[in-house]
Amino acid sequence: MADYARRKKKGVVLFLILAALAIAIILAAALLSLMLNQARITNHQVSRVRAFYAAQAGINLAMEQLRTHVWVGTGTHILSKDTAICSSAGNICDDDIPFPVTINITSTGGIFNISATADYTSANL
Repeated sequence: MADYARRKKKGVVLFLILAALAIAIILAAALLSLMLNQARITNHQVSRVRAFYAAQAGINLAMEQLRTHVWVGTGTHILSKDTAICSSAGNICDDDIPFPVTINITSTGGIFNISATADYTSANL
């Protein structure tokens, strides 16, 4: 009778160890999923900030080009590190720009309006 009770206790211990292992694996998987999701969100936020400053650089460049009369009048210009894009007249190559920036210049009553858009969803992430 004592032998039967001892084997029964071993079975219960084995079940408890397997249950604890299963719980640990589930918690580890949940933690890994949470960490990967947080890393993806952080990468997206960093890309948004970089795109904001790339667009801001485009606006600053447009203001300087208009001030020094390099760009005269209105139009659309592209600031990019891709030489195929910036080989057109009025477009500028810059290896420090992480994303292509489209600069639109319009004029109303002699006042220039400058807008810049950075495409941070582009393939060069």
